[in-house]
Amino acid sequence: MPSSTVEFRALGPVEIARDGRPEAVYPAKPRTLLALLLLDVNRMAERDWLIDQMWTGNPPESAQATLRAYTYRLRKDLDRLGGGAALRGRTGGYLLEVEPAAVDVHRFEALAAAGRRALRDGKPSDATETFQKGLILWQGAAFAGVDVPAVRDKARRLDELRLEVTEQRLNTLLESGLTDDTAGELEALTATHPLREGLWRLLMLSLCQEGRQAEALAAYQRLYRLLDDELGVRPSAPVERLHHRILVGDPQLHHRPAAATAIEIRPPARPVPRQLPVANTHFTGRETQLAELDGLLDRPGTIGVLTGTGGIGKTTLAIHWAHRAADRFPDGHLYTDLRGFDPGGDPVAPEAAVRSFLDALGVPPADVPTSLETQTALYRSLTADKRLLLILDNARDAAQVRPLLPGSPGTLVLVTGRRQLSGLIAQGAQPSSARSIPVKPGAS
Repeated sequence: MPSSTVEFRALGPVEIARDGRPEAVYPAKPRTLLALLLLDVNRMAERDWLIDQMWTGNPPESAQATLRAYTYRLRKDLDRLGGGAALRGRTGGYLLEVEPAAVDVHRFEALAAAGRRALRDGKPSDATETFQKGLILWQGAAFAGVDVPAVRDKARRLDELRLEVTEQRLNTLLESGLTDDTAGELEALTATHPLREGLWRLLMLSLCQEGRQAEALAAYQRLYRLLDDELGVRPSAPVERLHHRILVGDPQLHHRPAAATAIEIRPPARPVPRQLPVANTHFTGRETQLAELDGLLDRPGTIGVLTGTGGIGKTTLAIHWAHRAADRFPDGHLYTDLRGFDPGGDPVAPEAAVRSFLDALGVPPADVPTSLETQTALYRSLTADKRLLLILDNARDAAQVRPLLPGSPGTLVLVTGRRQLSGLIAQGAQPSSARSIPVKPGAS
């Protein structure tokens, strides 16, 4: 008699299946135990950590005995189901011994990575097929029905990866002409994830390829109003560029690419960012500070810091000088208001600021990594060997600024803030104090 295939599922309800059918579905606490063990199979989970997670830091006196009862039941179920998986007791903890391929989370992560490799190798058909194999594993939200800190963090990352894979699959289908039926799916996705701009961009592109330009423009207007109402921001640079192409009637948008057995994937030309706000045309004075800032131009890799109390004109000075020096930076200008002391809201998170820079540098939303560390690495790679001007306005502290610093000496960074930002100065920043300059009526 052939052996049974046992599968551990967490891309939806947490359960154990045999030959494709759920065989072991547990109540809340045993289900949480199984989910915690699935986070890192073939490695021991400490007993104290399991108890802390299962009872969220407030375990009853009977917690250890209860945990033993749950592990006994799980061990018995695994023995009954066969398939080679086993729960092992270890000194101080438990280990779920199982082939990673038997866990749907591991299979999905492996398929997502394989799909991306296929894209890098110029094989869009293989990529979309691989992405689809991963997506059909999902039966709901990751680790559905389990809500403890460690599982919650993993579930959030998996749900984000699922969206990224979905975007990459649809983007590849559209760009390679492998399908003519994506608009309906994208309409549903934008309704479910209304703030996911990458999905809106793909919806607009899909509608254009179907000859529905008016609907594509209407989709842009819906997104514009949504972002304005919810976040007070404009659509990202890739969405704005697509909108402009629709408005000017770019003929490339109105023809579906012909599918081919071999497609040459060329990296898109990167735009040159021009993000400086409009300068104050009535600016006067501040000659001492302007001279100090001009001196930064001769010191590549310098970080200039304008400090002083609120309302004395640091931003106006920075923007005026930036426009004056703009032609010294042929690769563009990046600007962001970090809102470090904004009374109407929280400071801008470094993740949000880096994401806005990646947008300005032409990185498609589907290609933006999820973690700050990998976003920063991509940002620094794109700005390496470039001559850029970077304005970080209204910074709260050095910790907010540090992830936004490029890694190459060709970029000049100018930071404004109310504090001295001594952590940056210790790294080589040159402070240009505006604090002692009084702001007179009518002066900039």
